[in-house]
Amino acid sequence: MKNNFLLFFLILCCHNLFSQSSVSGFPPQAFYHQVFVSNANVPISNSTVTIKITIYYTQITPSITVNEYVETHTATTDYFGIATIIVGTGTVNSGVFRNIKWRITPKYLKTEITASGTFDNIPDIQMLSVPYTLAKDPLSDWVSIWDFANGRKIDDNTGTSNATQALIDALNSPAKVIYIPDPQTAYRITSTITIPPNKKIVGANKFTTKLTFAKATGKMFNLRDGAQIDNLYLDGLAQDNIVGSSNALYFSGYDGHQQVSNCKIINFYGPCVYFESSAGSQCVFNNIEIYKSENASVDNVDCAIVIDPLVYLVNGEPAAVTRKFINLETLGKPSFDFGGCADVLINNSFLGKLVYSENSRGVLISNCRIANANSIVVNGHNNTITGCNIKPRITIASGSDKIAITGNSYNHYNIDNLGYNSPNGIDDPVLDMSGNNRNAIGLERTVLYTPLYSSSDGSPVNFGTGSRIRGEYTRSNDVVTLTLEVDMGTGSGKSLGTGDLQFSIPDQIIPKKSPAVILSHIQAQYGTGVIFSSLGNTILATTITTPLPGLSCYVTALTTGTGFFLKNNVPYPVANVTAIRLSITYSL
Repeated sequence: MKNNFLLFFLILCCHNLFSQSSVSGFPPQAFYHQVFVSNANVPISNSTVTIKITIYYTQITPSITVNEYVETHTATTDYFGIATIIVGTGTVNSGVFRNIKWRITPKYLKTEITASGTFDNIPDIQMLSVPYTLAKDPLSDWVSIWDFANGRKIDDNTGTSNATQALIDALNSPAKVIYIPDPQTAYRITSTITIPPNKKIVGANKFTTKLTFAKATGKMFNLRDGAQIDNLYLDGLAQDNIVGSSNALYFSGYDGHQQVSNCKIINFYGPCVYFESSAGSQCVFNNIEIYKSENASVDNVDCAIVIDPLVYLVNGEPAAVTRKFINLETLGKPSFDFGGCADVLINNSFLGKLVYSENSRGVLISNCRIANANSIVVNGHNNTITGCNIKPRITIASGSDKIAITGNSYNHYNIDNLGYNSPNGIDDPVLDMSGNNRNAIGLERTVLYTPLYSSSDGSPVNFGTGSRIRGEYTRSNDVVTLTLEVDMGTGSGKSLGTGDLQFSIPDQIIPKKSPAVILSHIQAQYGTGVIFSSLGNTILATTITTPLPGLSCYVTALTTGTGFFLKNNVPYPVANVTAIRLSITYSL
């Protein structure tokens, strides 16, 4: 064909065919490419030609040409001898167009053309303008780890791998971004690598760009101020029969502003991520799959992400070190140990075991699924869980304050086992054992419990054969509405006792103030149609005069859980009692 055609490259233009790709930040799907075909400067019109396109780069060490993408097209020239193709839509010979790393190294375009089966070349052209807006990181700021391999194999995950030194050399170069392409098997890291301030390591894919750390102790990466990693798969290769303390990412000193995005971090002997108390301020984790071990126990307190238990103090006061975590996938395994944190924000994540200490402050968990743990104890101060779906029972620890557990849905409702069959059974997904009224708890569903009952003078109480007793309450912050119901049974041995008939209430809704304040009314009913009068704002433990002579009702303010009393000075004929109903709304 060389003897028959004068081939002249006329135009190279890059055009994004899919506007959505440009908007969303992903590489383009294709771009236009035009070639002028002539014979002795006479256009070859309306002829069929085959065009072969190669996009390649030149590796520095060793000096070789690497073809990233090759495709062929069958095209027809127009009247003027111009053949137009769309690069990225041809028959693929090798590579994936979408996976071309435009920002890593300068790209070259090779165009070959034939009408007879033998390809002839148009002179190669460096692609000084790429088909995508890539101004964020100029090409001159990017290098590949392979540029520092010095001709050695670095991606076979062997003990003699030189990946560690190659990555260290790349990070010590002037480049701001180090690219790590997919390996043959994995890049083996054998010692701690410090990512300098404001430098970034980028892989090809979080599931395929694999770096291993086959050590039971030590740190894989130490991230300095502003350091970033993106699209990496970090595997600690932990084995169940070995004890160790290795970490994938370590944050130390006062370094902050780090970013970790689109990574998979698993199987380390110690926490996958560890923060010293003052480190990681304003860091962001986004779209991370992270767990310490696939075989971790649901209640193993050695969590994937751990913050130092010491509190970072400035002028003797706890100082904020804000850390943000978005879109975490932990497979429901042990997730966070908050230690002495101040301001941790977690959103839109699947979490497992959470560990708080009395020094944990400002933890905000929102729009998450919390699962695979038997119980979670929320300790510390100013901590919030809101808008979440929660499986384990939440207990607010003694001494904790300004804890908000509101706007959630709960899986911990086992009415059969905890509602009716257990002594003083409590079916409550949130237990406030703080000993104060400074916490906000919103239980959006009615909680059932089985009250204990007795007569104050020890006389027998028998509600009859087939009787049924139950209590239920709802709590919104520190306001409780509680209802007690007794459906009397049958038989001649029924008795309400000769003393005050008393009913217990669960410990977590016993008023913390003594005497407590009733926010709305008490109602009590014996039989049919007999209802005690409204109390307004009368304090608890005040005797109520009722329409029925000799009967009154009051509620104790004791913090020992004694609960409701129905005063029975002149016993009402028990044969006439078909049911007992009592309800009250009060403040904790």
